[in-house]
Amino acid sequence: MRNLQFTGQLYGRTVTLQQISKPTARKLYDAGKEILLCPCKFVPLSSWFTGYVVKQDFEYPTKFESHVNSFTFYNSNYEMGYYPTFYKIINH
Repeated sequence: MRNLQFTGQLYGRTVTLQQISKPTARKLYDAGKEILLCPCKFVPLSSWFTGYVVKQDFEYPTKFESHVNSFTFYNSNYEMGYYPTFYKIINH
């Protein structure tokens, strides 16, 4: 994992994204924080692919692995990459 940070617009708000590992993403998700999933060959916040924001909904709980598996199934291919990268969203 590389220590990457990106700053830009995400759904109308200015954010900074910091790349994190999957176990860290799982812990933040369980704590109720927003996590951005992005294909490994794409830069988040680009014009081609913004990413997929997941957040724990305590009223209708969904497991973190369920989000990751769905994202991987629908977005994994040769052009985008075969696994997701995880980013912590830091609001400004």
